Amino acid sequence: MTLTKRDKNLLIFLSFVIIIAAFYFLVFRSQEEVISSLESEIEIQNQQIELYKDLKKEITSLINQEAILTDLLKKEFEGYLSKIEQEEIILLLDEILLRANVEVTGISFTEMLGRDYPNINYDMIDVNIKVSGSYDDIVNFMSSFWRFDQNIYISNISMTSTGEWIDSNIIVSFIRVNNEYTETVDLFEWYNNSIYENQSPFGFDDFSDIFSPNYYYIGTNVEFYNPPFEGFNDTYGHWADEIINFFGRNGYIIGDVDNNINPDDHMTRLETVILLDLVFRWELEDDYVALESFDDYDEIASLEDVEKKTLLKAYNSGYLFGYGDNTLRPSDKITYIELGFIGANLLGNETVTWREVALEIEEKYNYSSLGLEDENLYATKAEIIYFLSYIDNKSQ
Repeated sequence: MTLTKRDKNLLIFLSFVIIIAAFYFLVFRSQEEVISSLESEIEIQNQQIELYKDLKKEITSLINQEAILTDLLKKEFEGYLSKIEQEEIILLLDEILLRANVEVTGISFTEMLGRDYPNINYDMIDVNIKVSGSYDDIVNFMSSFWRFDQNIYISNISMTSTGEWIDSNIIVSFIRVNNEYTETVDLFEWYNNSIYENQSPFGFDDFSDIFSPNYYYIGTNVEFYNPPFEGFNDTYGHWADEIINFFGRNGYIIGDVDNNINPDDHMTRLETVILLDLVFRWELEDDYVALESFDDYDEIASLEDVEKKTLLKAYNSGYLFGYGDNTLRPSDKITYIELGFIGANLLGNETVTWREVALEIEEKYNYSSLGLEDENLYATKAEIIYFLSYIDNKSQ
């Protein structure tokens, strides 16, 4: 049978339809399913990405909250003692009692007991102190604990009047918190003769070979065992009264028995470096020149251990020079030129001299230092105190 042209065209058209249908069902539909599956996966991944972003924000928020809570915990616990042994508590009590105007008639200790509350591990020791004195002296003695930097509690007080005197029984509680947020509080520095030891001997099983005992309380704030600072009697109206009172409030300087500071007196080299050490807290390097090597060691040997240690640190830190005859001369009065030398070393600037400090004083207070005319003269206590403040401000 012969196909007509119309039949041929129809056959070709049907063939195309069959091919297209086959392509649609065999290829396009299968790809469409693949595309649909991929779109579903993309949607799931997009959801996971959004979830990840949300989780990331939440983690960031939690990290920030953790940092805030950690700071709060540190602030909460920084007022408590940490790693303080009973022996150091005894020495601290000795520091306070030495300066208290009361008579001590008895001291007893309870055992340092560990406690948990709640989920906080801490140790507490009670010290029962029996003292006699005037009412004001006893109150000032108790305020030594209240004004101390770390939390020390007076948990019980009893008083009995015996005429002009009062007998008092005071129970003082020391709390030592044991957690990672408690600040480590060092109350004392330790050394053996001229050898500086920056470690408490109470950590050793046998410290008889190194403990002499040579130590000193390193707190610079003496307010905790003195009445609140109200100024010195002989500095009112003095050109340096403001800075002198600042040093007094911070415990760097203490008045005499009449609460005078004698601001226009001179200071020795030793007195100056002791004051410097209180402000700047030098460290002693391992490699140092011993004080015994100086020709005037006979004079140095008569000093207190703390004074010798300060001289040792000052010389070996480069802030106090020796003389050409191999002497330190701690009792010599300090000159303006020596102050300039100390300032240049503290600031690491050789151009620093007393003159620039004196010019600032003259401009601010209309006080003309004798050091402007002759730097070999002796500096006054007020000038030295201002000089330390000047150097401290420049070093920050």
